[in-house]
Amino acid sequence: MPAAVALARVLRVTPREALSLINEARVLPAEFDAATAESTCAALRARGVEATPVEVPPTSRRCPAHPSLTADAPCQACRALQCPLCLPFCRTCAARRASAARWKRVRVSVLVTVLLSLVAWAVLRQRTLDRRTQWRHPLRISVVLASGAPIDDDVLAAWRAGLASLDDWFASEAERVGLQLAQPVHFELAPATVLADVPRPPPRTGKWLEDSQQALELRSTLTKLAGRGEAAGAFDVRLIIALRTAEGAHLVEGVGEAGGTIGLVEGSAGDTALTVELMAVAHELLHCLGALDGYDEEGHALPRGVVGEGFAEVMVGEVPLGPRKGRLPRSLAEVRVGEVTAREVGWLE
Repeated sequence: MPAAVALARVLRVTPREALSLINEARVLPAEFDAATAESTCAALRARGVEATPVEVPPTSRRCPAHPSLTADAPCQACRALQCPLCLPFCRTCAARRASAARWKRVRVSVLVTVLLSLVAWAVLRQRTLDRRTQWRHPLRISVVLASGAPIDDDVLAAWRAGLASLDDWFASEAERVGLQLAQPVHFELAPATVLADVPRPPPRTGKWLEDSQQALELRSTLTKLAGRGEAAGAFDVRLIIALRTAEGAHLVEGVGEAGGTIGLVEGSAGDTALTVELMAVAHELLHCLGALDGYDEEGHALPRGVVGEGFAEVMVGEVPLGPRKGRLPRSLAEVRVGEVTAREVGWLE
């Protein structure tokens, strides 16, 4: 260290920089007259450092960061000449790289923070969804009626009565299966009907990205419509009932967010019997709670969707009449929750 201090005084650099110069054999990046070179070497030798004056061609190149030192080594980035103390990059390039590294760390930190926040939100949301199928309390289900034209009073009255009967049907099926909760779900008709044409679910393309984007767009639309229903409080699932003017056969379709919180049922605007519509509501609700379809590509019951002669499994929607034959149930009394569905939604262990 005494040698580094002595050299630092001569070269007008810091002792640490001087130490880095004498730690390996090199020609010092400085030009001295003969007397100064000899005296410097003598001072270094006196402090245990081997040093000998050498003649080098004179140069006018000076290191921008160390004006007392000559520049004879190129920066690896910009190729500007610099002294050995600045290797491998000149001060400008080193500062630029350090700044880029800091910003990279900042970006990575932000991305990691966002990712951890999303993971935490997803975990909390999944725990909230999972608690629904622990069946410790009745689930609140909001039902919002939407139509492109005003809904008749008799249709509204039919839906109020139909949802009450659906409450009773779920309670009856829960008791039959053995669930220790007397009233598993409670349907609440939103106080305001939505005057709007609900978009139909787009057909699947088989392309994951495109299908996912369409599903997100539909979910966003349904969420906005549900908000227009003015239903109060927090609900476990929200179902939009799109009432459409019947064209030809009375068709009821639906789509439920698998394991999610929102679903869509399409029914007839003038129907007051509602048997098929109510079964579709139960079907899509159970989709949101984790149940899977129990029918094949032609709509007939798979083995998992058979619940006994004369009954339709709710995730099938058809009373089997024979191989690849069936009919719609005449009432909810002909609809049951099968064992497989009961397990999928947590009614059975």
